[in-house]
Amino acid sequence: MNLAVLITCHNRREKTLSCLESLFAQSSLGDIDLRVWLVDDGSQDGTAAAVRRLFPAVRMIAGNGDLFWCGGMRVAWAQAARERPAAYLWLNDDVRLYPGALGVLRSAALAQPDAVLIGSCACGRTGLLSYGGRRRLGVHPGKLGPVPPGDALIPCDTFEGNIVWIPQSVFARIGPLAPYRHAMGDIDYGYRAQAAGIGCFVAPGYLGACSANARAGTWEDETLGRRVRWRKIFGPKGLPPLDWWRFCRRHGGWRAPRFFLSPYCRILLRR
Repeated sequence: MNLAVLITCHNRREKTLSCLESLFAQSSLGDIDLRVWLVDDGSQDGTAAAVRRLFPAVRMIAGNGDLFWCGGMRVAWAQAARERPAAYLWLNDDVRLYPGALGVLRSAALAQPDAVLIGSCACGRTGLLSYGGRRRLGVHPGKLGPVPPGDALIPCDTFEGNIVWIPQSVFARIGPLAPYRHAMGDIDYGYRAQAAGIGCFVAPGYLGACSANARAGTWEDETLGRRVRWRKIFGPKGLPPLDWWRFCRRHGGWRAPRFFLSPYCRILLRR
């Protein structure tokens, strides 16, 4: 089977190379034929040249630095979709896959051929779950709890996009990521799958290592001044209003306006 691996990167050369190394070193590939699409979104650290030298099979796509994660993944997906692969794999460039990870996903896909499959990541510092499947905690679409992996497939409501297997049948029904710039596109995709009656399952065990992002220095960092936090929340990696409103409107029901205003009010009220 043809598996299109979709990656986007920006100025993380060593992490990107480590990710690709772990991908091409996978064991138990069976009938999987890897085809890797990498969007280098304007890196200035030599990422593109290093990838071309060390991994010539990777299909490189140049970005201008303004795509960010969601935009870069849409570009990679559009290119890969022209070949109609059997499945797509979202892979964050800061993930180091464990040996046999793709074999686990392939086996899970045989059991659930028309479902979205999520690989769990362990934090390199703590060994605990950092990214993977998520369950919704109540009515707020952004309030999510972890779904730790077990010994079998575990259903979840949505997911973070670090390691995600999406079969062609799901892509045919749902399409690509929605036009978010950076964040929210992965959580949105899980909710869209759920609304379409498509199952989302956490694959057995941990499939890779990826350290969790810290809140320090982000809009959620309460040690920063109000003006700094306000500027960051409106940035691409914060909660830009158009993206945040799209997310709240789609998944927040009649409470969407309240959910939308809440994070901005928290900053204004210093909470």
